[in-house]
Amino acid sequence: MGFADIFKNLTLPAVQQTYTDCTRPRTKTVYARVPAADFEKRGVEMFALEHVARTLPQVGVYLGGGFVAATVMRMFGSGIETVPAKHHVVSDVDVFVQSEGVCTMVGNRLLAEGYVIDDKAEMCLSEVSDKLEPSVLTFRRGAREWPIQLIRIAYYESAEHLADSFDFTVCQFVYDVGTREFVFNPMAPLDYEAHRLVVHQEESAFRRAGRLAKYERKGFKACDRRLVGLPKVPPGATPEYPSRKP
Repeated sequence: MGFADIFKNLTLPAVQQTYTDCTRPRTKTVYARVPAADFEKRGVEMFALEHVARTLPQVGVYLGGGFVAATVMRMFGSGIETVPAKHHVVSDVDVFVQSEGVCTMVGNRLLAEGYVIDDKAEMCLSEVSDKLEPSVLTFRRGAREWPIQLIRIAYYESAEHLADSFDFTVCQFVYDVGTREFVFNPMAPLDYEAHRLVVHQEESAFRRAGRLAKYERKGFKACDRRLVGLPKVPPGATPEYPSRKP
């Protein structure tokens, strides 16, 4: 069965009012919500982000990753010049969703918009079904557009729920497609500008070591004692997701 058939054969629930929670506990962090219009008023370029958002369903869909972080950091004009350019290199767009039904809607919408599913989708144990599934589906459309990665490892009640699930504060930048608002930890822009890694959610030592290595390659520096003395990541291991086995 091709990956396109995964979405064609899924039954879309009539009512989308529930979600399957991700496995990480919620924290008491209070997140900022800033309308995209406030960014536009300050001259922040929104075209690329809005171009992607327009191709997606408008309810229960959130953008995350470096794509959103780079957009938010353009708001902080004094800091953008001090952040190494490699921090802002965007290779793809991460899309997170509220439920399996919304995931189906996103997949069908992207296929209708001319995207095709990469046949090298990553397989790992899903946090929500405990089954081996294609948990990161990559959609491509032309060489000049960023690939879209549809993340199916877990589902999120809200943009705040997604932001709260990230391990480092510098990852806590989310765009709520439905409300056209950016959601982020108020400390995230400060840590991002200072190139420092601060732990937000606890992880296994193995996965944290892999994540630390990834961000150190981007120029970030560990400043949290929980990042000291981590084990080396074995060659070929993939500690990017908490449910994936090495």
